[in-house]
Amino acid sequence: SDSIFIEKGSTTGKIDINIIDDIIFEEDETILIGIDSIVNAIEDSIQQIIITILSSDAPLGNERQNEILKIYPNPADQYIIIEQNDYDVISDIKIIDIAGKYINFNYIKEDNKIIIDVSKFSRGSFILKIFKNDEFQNVKFNLE
Repeated sequence: SDSIFIEKGSTTGKIDINIIDDIIFEEDETILIGIDSIVNAIEDSIQQIIITILSSDAPLGNERQNEILKIYPNPADQYIIIEQNDYDVISDIKIIDIAGKYINFNYIKEDNKIIIDVSKFSRGSFILKIFKNDEFQNVKFNLE
């Protein structure tokens, strides 16, 4: 959603912001949110909100390559295969598109491989968010 609805009699509202890690490592990141218009309310002088994300961005894709043996093919067109080693336990996998939207997908698990069907995805860049051993790893992949 790109708008906030504030109930009558209330002075606060909430909006969820989805973020995805980028390929640049920064200590802190700042998001500037502009307020375009206010409908059916009294406008005050605040037209921008600044949010700072503190120390949450880690290098994308290479921080723990030794823990997951292979993720291939990249670029892909039908499937992505994740080969895991014997001591990693993958508990969950999410796929996020470039707009930050979570994508539903099907997969098959065979021995130490997880085969993810991406054949119905549109072309573009995606992030595999792999949860394992109480942490996660982000890996960027492309579809042709």
